[in-house]
Amino acid sequence: MPVVFLAGGLGSAAAVLELLGFLVPVTQFIGIVASAVETLVAIIIELRGRYVDRPLREGAVGWLTRTGALLAGPTSLLLRIFWGHSSMARYLAAVCFVIGALISRYTWIAAGRVSSRDPQALFPNPATGP
Repeated sequence: MPVVFLAGGLGSAAAVLELLGFLVPVTQFIGIVASAVETLVAIIIELRGRYVDRPLREGAVGWLTRTGALLAGPTSLLLRIFWGHSSMARYLAAVCFVIGALISRYTWIAAGRVSSRDPQALFPNPATGP
């Protein structure tokens, strides 16, 4: 989880700088790295299939998690990689990242609340694993 919040914070900072007009190579690089990390985390959550991650994959919180991950991850990443030479594409990538990161942070907190009400997520059965 610290990696998720670090990537979101760093990527959001770079995105805000870009929205303020600092379209320099370093903000582009930070945006690419942060978007790649967001994409990787989303893939891991989807493929890992752990019980404790269920709130991040199911219900309304799951859909919001996927929406935020899609905006901050692949959408922003693809805009930066394929159209990074265009200032309009970089602005759009920055907006997508910031919105996606905000949605993702909200859903991580909401998923934590859902998990806290599930005794099996808090105290997994040793015979079945987490």
